[in-house]
Amino acid sequence: MSASASRAPKPLLKKGEVHKEKFDDDAERWAEVRGYLIIFFCNALSCVALFLYVIGQIDAKQELQLEILFLVFKCILEMVTGKFGWELMLHHTAMILGFALNQLPSMQCWAWITVHQQLVHVPFAIRALWRLTLPALGYVRTEFSWRRRGLINVFWISWMLTVGYRTPLILANCILGYYGRHERVPTKVSGLWPARVQ
Repeated sequence: MSASASRAPKPLLKKGEVHKEKFDDDAERWAEVRGYLIIFFCNALSCVALFLYVIGQIDAKQELQLEILFLVFKCILEMVTGKFGWELMLHHTAMILGFALNQLPSMQCWAWITVHQQLVHVPFAIRALWRLTLPALGYVRTEFSWRRRGLINVFWISWMLTVGYRTPLILANCILGYYGRHERVPTKVSGLWPARVQ
């Protein structure tokens, strides 16, 4: 290897995920499985809260209160498993502050948008399940198993739908809020735009 090649900068973006093809022992394999199960479980908690919100059992404020609890729980798990770092600390701190701001009376009218942003946990949960179908983990035999292909297809469909509507939702409400200048209040089960105050 030449001296200039060893000093070449590392790429900023990864070109795909790198997964182990073989584990040294069962303990190492189980540690990997446990990590993916933790990721799935944390995202599944958020999915349950979102489902309760969608069926009208809780309102946006309560859903975000649950998200704060889940986030604190996830932080503790990340610290225990050694996955916690500066970037996660900044991300979780910003999320908790955002959720907490939506608890203020003046900001509760926008809590439903923050709830809609949490729908990203649905594809994240599916992706964690997909990772459990790595052949090296022993649950499927090949990369081309129908379970593995099915999960990644459902992930990409749910990812595109979720990410594709989140930004336009925020932009549309910003534009409507600016030009409409009508105060909006959330309904029990918010549609795209909550009802206007009469």
